[in-house]
Amino acid sequence: MKTKSSLLKLALSGFFIFSASSALAYEGSCTKPTVSGVSKDDMNCLSKNLVAVYGEDGSMVFDSKGKKIIPKNRYTYIFQETEGLIAVANERSSDFSGGYVDSKTGKEIIPLKYLSTGHNDVGLNSFSEGLVALQNKNHKYGFVNTSGKTVIPFNYDSAESFSEGLAVVSKGKYGFIDKTGKTVVPLNYDYANSFSEGLATVKKNGKWGALNKQGKVVVPLKFEGVVGDFSNGLASVVRKDNTQGFINTKGELVIPYKYFAYVDEGLPQFYNGKAHVTDAQGNFYCINTKGKKVACD
Repeated sequence: MKTKSSLLKLALSGFFIFSASSALAYEGSCTKPTVSGVSKDDMNCLSKNLVAVYGEDGSMVFDSKGKKIIPKNRYTYIFQETEGLIAVANERSSDFSGGYVDSKTGKEIIPLKYLSTGHNDVGLNSFSEGLVALQNKNHKYGFVNTSGKTVIPFNYDSAESFSEGLAVVSKGKYGFIDKTGKTVVPLNYDYANSFSEGLATVKKNGKWGALNKQGKVVVPLKFEGVVGDFSNGLASVVRKDNTQGFINTKGELVIPYKYFAYVDEGLPQFYNGKAHVTDAQGNFYCINTKGKKVACD
């Protein structure tokens, strides 16, 4: 089974895995159908209307009415469903080939010819805003639409999903493109995160800050360590000693460095006005956007 931290990494990376050895990643509710010979206890929600049944002898997918969408042993991996397509892959002698099938019929829409886009685990990216970032056999990234057509050529060393109309791409350095493939923010940053709430956090010369969609620096590049995505108007800042605080969209430290976070386990973010944090004594609790301790429910 995946550990809690590795599941968090999968969630933050935008891809999830269903296989004989993986844990449930979709956390929403779903309708579990009655299927002869299959226990509902063995059904895991792949999406609201899809369930995956996985085991050492192969994995299957059923819809909410019990129709078999993907039969056993067709694919080595069954990933997430987004925008009407299920990501799937086969792996033979470490040769990974991934693609996408129709979530209603199981018909192959995007051929299984792409490499894993998982950073630490095997995985494929989710569709976002009608496009998905994929890696070809030449280890270059481009974007494909839900019909399988390449709309942005495979010219990049890396690429992330579109967010708020722009996507992070790199060719040695990082920048942003729009859905036509036009470079909107020049590729001259050492690292960049996707846009969130109109801002994207970026790194240059060892310092972090944030840009708006016109590429203007609105949060000065002055923070060491790592700055996460903005959520509820705040972004997590983790220094090199793993102490963590939060800044606002002006770059002002509004919640001081008194918490601890480890970058490889994912940066805490605010959601519905609350963020999970850990203090110096290892106590785990929630705070609001003012830094006050609140109930986590």
